[in-house]
Amino acid sequence: KGKMFSRLLTYLVPYWHVAAIATVIMFVLIGVRLIPMYLQKSLFDDVLIPGSTGKTPPNFKLLFYLGFVLIGVNIVTTVLGAVRGYMMAWVGQRITFDLRNKVYSHLHTLSLSFFSQRETGIIMTRVTRDVERLQEFIARGFPEMTTDIVMIIAMGGIMFKENWWLALFTLIPMPVMIILTIYFGHKMHKVFHVVWKRWAEIS
Repeated sequence: KGKMFSRLLTYLVPYWHVAAIATVIMFVLIGVRLIPMYLQKSLFDDVLIPGSTGKTPPNFKLLFYLGFVLIGVNIVTTVLGAVRGYMMAWVGQRITFDLRNKVYSHLHTLSLSFFSQRETGIIMTRVTRDVERLQEFIARGFPEMTTDIVMIIAMGGIMFKENWWLALFTLIPMPVMIILTIYFGHKMHKVFHVVWKRWAEIS
């Protein structure tokens, strides 16, 4: 899998400038998405809790300020997410075009025995649906996976900085979640493999 992934990255080289800009936008987007954590902390510590005790009047000015900032953060994340999604979709389309051309050219170099020993549907599926899945992985799967991993690391760092004991307590279910993810991932891989073979037979 690692070798195949490295080969796939070679198709990304001609469009590295677009992918680099999308990566920068991704890290900016991660930083913007972390802002609501601090805003919510200020909302509870400086507005809701003091107002609920009755000792101090509610700070409506700060409440409206936090509300407007949250709205602004949501707008910025939506715009940045749309721009990054468009750029990665463009890169995915270009790589898909290159892959299909290379596969099509390679098929012309194969002998007739290769085609006689394999069903036409399987070959068509390799050229069409397998390449489409690679495009989906490049345009959405890999960027979202990278974003989620960085977000988890960043949020974990913030949690340990604020309260390491509470952060450690929240990680108790993590080993169970990892084991279940690996277990069901293997199960789903087998199921999807059967589905892909059936789809090739139908084609």
